[in-house]
Parts: sequence; structure tokens; C-alpha cells
Amino acid sequence: MYNTQVYLYDQEQTIILNDYANSELISVRWTPVYAKDLKLHKGTDNVITFRFINQDQKPVNLTNTTITFRLIAQNGKEVLHSENLEVISATKGTAKVTIAEGELDGISIQKASYSLERKLTTRSTYDPAFMDDNATARGSIEIIDSVMSTHTSSSAITIPAHGDDTTYYSSQWEGNDINLQTLQYKPSAFTGSIQVQGAVDSTEGLWYDVGTIRNITASSDTGYINIDGFHPYLRVEIIETSGSIGSLAVR
Repeated sequence: MYNTQVYLYDQEQTIILNDYANSELISVRWTPVYAKDLKLHKGTDNVITFRFINQDQKPVNLTNTTITFRLIAQNGKEVLHSENLEVISATKGTAKVTIAEGELDGISIQKASYSLERKLTTRSTYDPAFMDDNATARGSIEIIDSVMSTHTSSSAITIPAHGDDTTYYSSQWEGNDINLQTLQYKPSAFTGSIQVQGAVDSTEGLWYDVGTIRNITASSDTGYINIDGFHPYLRVEIIETSGSIGSLAVR
């Protein structure tokens, strides 16, 4: 029998916030030499915990403090995401940022960077947070596909001009070796039915129904049909009573 170990862990990063109130600490060297790379996994929520210490390696009190997290694009010219950290323990100097799944959907995988900026309610200035002892105020963070598969764009299916015909067919597409596809349809006050059909040879006209027929009544709600099985060629039969099917897409 094989056993596989699986780890559930929080990403934690130690960050330096200079203590300007204590003149004895200005010349003190702080401990982190290198900032480890962080990772953001697309397809799930990501929580990163930060532990803020001063030059003497003591926790920085985060009371009356706002710390802003910025996710910066690889080219350094665009802020991909920005939000304030949630304080976990002000006296222990810990706070976290939660990057929700949907906030990474429109961001491509890349080797990006991040920064942290502090604002005290008692001061009008902003302070950078440092990642290492070289006064680096920008850390490395990698956005990767891992939890879910890589996103695949949908392919548009053509709906031909059909005049007064109440029964008509979409353009054909190849099913290839995919055993599960999803068809998206966008109706406009449509009443009628749509039926996915398959064929072994698209030139012989021997089409068969795939799955059950989808009956629709006066609907403008986007819907989905899962297509199971291997079908060399596919199309959609549309029987229209009123309204229309605005678009079809498959992936």
C-alpha cells in the first residue's frame, strides 16, 4: 500500500517595519537576509500571513495602523490587485491578506512582485515595509496554475441566418477525443427547443441525438448543456417558436 503525505500550511513572511521612535535602533541590523518567494494559486483562495518586526527583531504594534498590500505585474508597470491587510494580533504584529479565487481569474500566470505600505493614523506620511536587509521594499510572488486546470477559452458556434425557417442547425464542430464538453447558449426571449446532435461522418447526414432535448419557454437566461461521450462531429438543432438564440459557445 502506498501512502502520500499532504501538507496544509499557511504562507508566512517576516517583514521589517522601521521603529523611528527609538533612536537606539536606527543603526541596528535586522535579521532577514533573503525574502522567500510567495505563491498565489489560481482556482482557490490564498491566505498570506505577515509578521512585522522592527530592527531589534521585536514585534511591531499594529494598533491604529493600516497596511496596504499591492500585487504588481511582472513588468512593474501595473498594480494587479490592492487591498488592506486584516490585523490578526496588533500587539504581536501579525496581519494577513486573503486573495479570493475570483480576484485571480483575470490575471495571467507570471512571476510578479508585491509591496506593503504602512500608514499610521497619528502621522500624515506613509512608510515602506522592507523584505530584507538590503532595504528591498518589493518581494517576489509567483502566480501559478495548480489547484485547477489551465483555463481554456470557449469556441464560438455559428448560428446561420434562417429566415422564416423554424427548424435550423448550427455550424458543425469536431468532437475530437474529448469525452466531456459544455455548450453554453444565450437565448433572447426564446421559446422553443435545442438539441445537441452527433455524427460519425458529417457528409452523410446521419445525425443522432446526444442527450435529452432542452425545452425553453420565453427565457433570456444563459444556460449550459454538458455533452458526454465521444462524437466525431457535433451540431445543435434549434426549433424556434419565438425569440432567438443569440449565441452558442463550446469548450
